[in-house]
Amino acid sequence: MKETNPEAEIYEAINRIEFQFGKETHTVGEANLLFAYEVGLDLFTVYVIALSEHYGAIVFYLPEDLTREIARHLPPDETFQRYIANLIERQAGLRNINTVLKGFGMGCEAAAEALLELSAAVGKVMDKPIDYREMPNNWLKMHHKPMRRKGKGRKNK
Repeated sequence: MKETNPEAEIYEAINRIEFQFGKETHTVGEANLLFAYEVGLDLFTVYVIALSEHYGAIVFYLPEDLTREIARHLPPDETFQRYIANLIERQAGLRNINTVLKGFGMGCEAAAEALLELSAAVGKVMDKPIDYREMPNNWLKMHHKPMRRKGKGRKNK
């Protein structure tokens, strides 16, 4: 049985909504939303004013069935407006992260693996007692500890 992510389905439904820009019709997905300025109610229809990457500020209306679907999956501690705004901002953040990772020639799985390796390496360093870690001289001076001396081969002439 396939598990579904209601938030992803809601975002996909929002991306399929059409809006007018000039005399042309576009979808919200083409616009690449960055964040929502305002989410409100106009004649019993929910509207969203959002900043998009390609078209600037756009206005689109949520269909009634999508509004009901969002209300059904709304967390109890979040307002409808805040939910829509957070959903748009989270997806924009994920899109930015994917763009950066693609610039490095790395996928999400490879980046997650690299972060796990980094956290393991930091954990190994933090497991050592403080006395055996090499602290920089400025840290030692700030904490009133004796500073290390330069080695014999590093004297100035």
